[in-house]
Amino acid sequence: MKQAVSKAACFILTIQVNKFVFLETISPLFFLSSCPQFQISQAITITTMQKFYRLFILFLAVSTYSLAQSEKLERLMEYYAVHDNFNGTALVVRKGAVLLSRGYGYRDAKTRSRNTENTIYELGSNTNLFTAELIVQLDSKGKLGLDDKLTKYLPDYPNGDRISLKHLLTQSSGIYNYTNDPAFCVSPRYIFKNRDEIIDRFKNQPLAFAPGTDFQNSNSNYFLLATVIEKITHKKYEKAIKEEILFTCGMTHTGFDYHHLRDEYKAIGYDATGAEKYAELPARDTLLIFSAGELYSSANDLLKWHRALLNHKLLPKDWQDLAFAPIKNQHAPCWDIYPLCSRKFMQHAGEISGFRNYIVRQEDDDVLVVLLENVVRNGESDSSIASNIIHCLYDKNYVLPGERKRATTVATDKPEPIKKEKKEKNIHPVSAGNMKKYVGEFEITPAYTLIFTLIGNDLYASTPDQKAIMMVQESETLFRAAGWNAEIEFVMGDKGAFNKIVLHQQDQLIPGIRSK
Repeated sequence: MKQAVSKAACFILTIQVNKFVFLETISPLFFLSSCPQFQISQAITITTMQKFYRLFILFLAVSTYSLAQSEKLERLMEYYAVHDNFNGTALVVRKGAVLLSRGYGYRDAKTRSRNTENTIYELGSNTNLFTAELIVQLDSKGKLGLDDKLTKYLPDYPNGDRISLKHLLTQSSGIYNYTNDPAFCVSPRYIFKNRDEIIDRFKNQPLAFAPGTDFQNSNSNYFLLATVIEKITHKKYEKAIKEEILFTCGMTHTGFDYHHLRDEYKAIGYDATGAEKYAELPARDTLLIFSAGELYSSANDLLKWHRALLNHKLLPKDWQDLAFAPIKNQHAPCWDIYPLCSRKFMQHAGEISGFRNYIVRQEDDDVLVVLLENVVRNGESDSSIASNIIHCLYDKNYVLPGERKRATTVATDKPEPIKKEKKEKNIHPVSAGNMKKYVGEFEITPAYTLIFTLIGNDLYASTPDQKAIMMVQESETLFRAAGWNAEIEFVMGDKGAFNKIVLHQQDQLIPGIRSK
């Protein structure tokens, strides 16, 4: 009986110890002396515990690092938003973790509805990414070849026997960009009755260069590729994209014809390059814009697309690698490849009336950066913002804009926090008479001079070939360029005059000397 109890106890203890691998001891302890199997089970458990402990510590380290990156990215994008350099949705992913997914500014300025991670934007030229993917899909199925000449699908196209589909994909055809046509820019719906008329409009324009010898972005290239897709699939371009890409990725908030879209998350496009911060732009009828910029999407949907590419749901790995490989001078089919932080990233930009966006991907580390904006503005470019985001991910010593140390301040270990002051608020207002001490010309380089003038009681900065920009006063010595990610610090000399300036821009401190 005692032996039976011991065996039963051994069985129970083995199950318990293997189930609760994080415990060092199991009760009741009086079973141990009669359970020889326990020593083996305990050894296995301790080994398992050690592995679990190491994994747990690694998990904590990764989580802490990701949290630190998320906080840094939050501060970076908050800086851009506060300084009127970003109005939209930002998404940052690395190694499967969503480090940032947030909206900034207004989706609808009239109703004061704010952007969120669900806001829907027009993609403009980033529609090309989906067109290129479908072209490579058709190539993988043997339905076309990238070296096929355009005349194979459009027999009467001028110079079509010199232009290949690869030239169209890599923007190296030399074909005239039809969206530069003034008639198209005014009102394409009333000028052109159908897409064939648009092709007739640009096909007879002279080539900018011999096909394959140079690169120049032209929406005509992807307009023609979409026409090829329709001829091969015998489907409308929009239907082919939906069936082969959008449905596969599960992109339920992505589609065509933004003009007629009815969705609570739809953003309104604005222009902030003039006097108004939110000057509403009329929605463009995108049906004739076609594959040059017809798609709309959200950050969350673009994340689904990114993961589908990563998991080879749209193309087999060898074909997907081909789609991302540079063909010439770092130009892949649609993507531009560029080095940063000792890695190679693929990027593409899009812009259409009232909207601009930027997408960066890197597959080895599962990196995705999406910047979607519904305000066209001056100031920091989206490519520059994206580069700073990449630096946040890979450079632990990277100092954020707005947290860099002032040239005249003693360096400390703690960076200056970003302050959320209103743009129009002067912290230390100066009288009109005293404002004259900032007026003058300061030489940054022999070829670059900043000129400061007064208009009323406001200080403006300009260059000989650039219009004046209003300077917003942050302190007696510091001014911020309205709408630009740049600050000017005036440095006082021994006699109380401002004889030097320091330009703070993109983490650089650039000095200038008064010349007049």
